[in-house]
This record gives sequence, C-alpha cells and structure tokens, in this order.
Amino acid sequence: MIYWYFMLAVCFLMPLIMIGFGAYFKKGKPEEINIAFGYRSSMSMKNLDTWKFAHIYCGHLWYWLGLILLPLSLIAMLFVFGKDDNAVGKMAGIVTVAQTVPMLGTIYFVEKALRRRFNKDGSFNTDNHLRPINHSLSYLLRTNYFITFEGIEGSGKTTQVNLLKEALESCGYEVFVTREPGGPVISEKIRDILLDPENKEMTSETELLLYLASRNQHTVQWIIPALTKDQIVICDRYSDSTIAYQGAARKLDLEMIKKINFFATRGIKPDMTFILDIPIETFQERLKGKKLDRIETESLEFHNDVRKAFLEISQGKEQHFVLDGRAEAQKIHKKIKKILANYLVKLRDDETEQEEK
Repeated sequence: MIYWYFMLAVCFLMPLIMIGFGAYFKKGKPEEINIAFGYRSSMSMKNLDTWKFAHIYCGHLWYWLGLILLPLSLIAMLFVFGKDDNAVGKMAGIVTVAQTVPMLGTIYFVEKALRRRFNKDGSFNTDNHLRPINHSLSYLLRTNYFITFEGIEGSGKTTQVNLLKEALESCGYEVFVTREPGGPVISEKIRDILLDPENKEMTSETELLLYLASRNQHTVQWIIPALTKDQIVICDRYSDSTIAYQGAARKLDLEMIKKINFFATRGIKPDMTFILDIPIETFQERLKGKKLDRIETESLEFHNDVRKAFLEISQGKEQHFVLDGRAEAQKIHKKIKKILANYLVKLRDDETEQEEK
C-alpha cells in the first residue's frame, strides 16, 4: 500500500515540476540552461534563435500542461484514498500514462512550431511565424518584434519611430531604436562615408557593398542581441531600402542584391514594415533649406524611382503597411498603433482602455 501511495505522490509532484521548469523555460534563456545542465536538444538547433524559441515554446506547453494535470492528479489521489492496493495501483498507472504521453507530445509540437517559424538554414520564416492575436495564440510566445520604417527622404520616418517608441514603452515593452545606415561605431563610420556630399565619385557597386557592410555589423552587433534580450527593435530603414535605392534607382541586379543582403543580415527579416509614402512635390517642400547629404542631392527622377519601388515592394505582402506620409503625425501614429494592436497584446489592452475613456 505504501509503495502505491508513494507512486501517486510522485505523480502529484510531476505537474509541480512541469510548472516550475515551464516557468523558467518561458524566460527563453537557453544559454543558461546549457551551462547548468550541459546538454543539447535532439532537435535540429541551427542557431540561438531556434534554440531560444524551442525553450520558450516548450516552456509554455509544460507550464499550462502542469496547471491542468495538477488538479487532476489531486482528484486521482483523493479518489483512491483508503481503497485496496489494486485500485491504488491502477490509478497510479493511469496517472503516469496521462502525464507521460502529453509530456512526450510536447516534442512533436515544438518540432512542428520550429518548422513553421524557421527555414531549414535556421533563418526566420517571416511568412509563417507572425500571426495576429485574433487569429492565433502565438502572440503568447512572442517576446520580441522587429519593426522597420521605410520611405523616401522627408517622409516622416524618424518622427513616427520616436512616437512609437514612447507608446510601446508606456505599455511596458522594452524598446530598442536604431537606424540605417548606422548604429554601432563601425556602421556609423561607414554612414559618414556614404552620406558625405564630397564623395560624388562613389560607384553604385561601392555604395551597395558599403551599405551591406554597415548592415551586417549593425545586425550582428545590435539587432540580433536586442531581439535575443526580448526587446522590440524599431529600425529606421533596413533591407527594403537597399532594394529601392540600389536596386530600382541605381539599376543594380536585384537577385544579386537579395543574395548578398541575405548573407549580410544572416536571414533576419522584419516582422512588419511601415512605408510612409509622399509624392515628390512634398519631398521637395520638406527638404527646402536643409543641408542635404549625398543621397538627398540626387535627381527627382532618382527619388521618384525609389518611391515607386517602395510601393511595388509592399504589394502582396501582409507584413507591409503603406501609410500616407502627408497626414498629420499624430493621425499616422494612431493608424500605426491600431495595426500593431493586432499583434502586441499590451498595446491592444492600452488601446481598449483609451477607447473606453
């Protein structure tokens, strides 16, 4: 009799262990777990992103599974209390199976989630990993987002970046704001070369390679670490600018640009991009009296090609949102928050509170 009750007690403790490990895994700190236990998962972990996501996903599954199994195990213990060895033994077996099968099942679900979110080479699969709150519970597993702003010069990107940063931080999110070209010291030095009006003899190929060199340093040194720390990264320009400026306006080979850019970014793509669109007339008006950099001094035809490219890039892409950059800054900001509220639960709750007031 004592043996069977001991078995049931172990079964009762298992959900508590699952809740504890699940709560810790949800924090997404695989490097600490590796140091503590010195092991690697049998699943194909291509990099820290896949490794981290697997722990967060598994943590959520174990945590909620433990919460469900805990009361069921308690009920099972109470049901056979005082009964004979046969009844207690059978119940111990049933509870053991009921706990083991779901635990092993988490491996299948984690592997399935990995394949949905990541490509075979370990890069993000942006077509699948992002889902609105109303369509899925995947937002519970998201602890970071990569948001970019695009558009021609004078479209108001910097203003919207700062407004969004303030809004997200007021909701409790950790936000990391950066820009391209630029960021780390090395990238900023490359920026100075790229935008210096004196460098008129720079070739299109040199320009492309300098932008991508800056982006690689920026991505590896700042963006990836920020995402790993569960921060929301907001970047003023990213890969789409290279397609628009060096591809469409400079007439360089798009397939070549995409391949080199993939190498430079290590496959990282923004979760969502806001394109602020303004006509060339507005561009001219907003840049009057301003000290222009090398890119801003380009012809109107050049900037018009860039504008058209941004609009073409956005076509058929759910994660791209085109907004009228001529509207008042606060009106644009409200539209951006409304879109993001479909993905960021804290922002959605804040928006609901504001509407109720």
